[in-house]
Amino acid sequence: MKPSCEIRKFTASDGYAFHYRHWKPTNPPRGYVVALHGIQSHSGWYEHSSARLAEAGYDVRFLDRRGSGLNGRDRGHAPHPARLLNDVVQFLNHVRFLRDRGAGGPVVLLAVSWGAKPAAALAATRGELIDALAFLYPGLCTKVRAN
Repeated sequence: MKPSCEIRKFTASDGYAFHYRHWKPTNPPRGYVVALHGIQSHSGWYEHSSARLAEAGYDVRFLDRRGSGLNGRDRGHAPHPARLLNDVVQFLNHVRFLRDRGAGGPVVLLAVSWGAKPAAALAATRGELIDALAFLYPGLCTKVRAN
């Protein structure tokens, strides 16, 4: 049976309420995957692959970036690049807390396309929050710059 996702919320320190999709494995998780999407996509684009990771035993939480996907407030806007990183740092701290209270396992930061930029910055500055980093067709050297 294909795991279904739940739409959940996480509130950042500045009060912004994020939506994310959560796929739970049937058994205690082998690990935790926190996923970041690209510049024009959102977590809904990755339902099939996220469900497959859950079938393989991983707890998958795919964030919709501030102003993207299910997050209708301030469409396409982030007040500062550091805020985008802070959002992921806070969410990873939350997932690590849940992991430490549960079955354990690694926390993997998975980044798709443009999501690799904040993921790489996070790994360089706050690497202690993740046990592994996975890039799927990373958009590290793009021709278009986000303002």
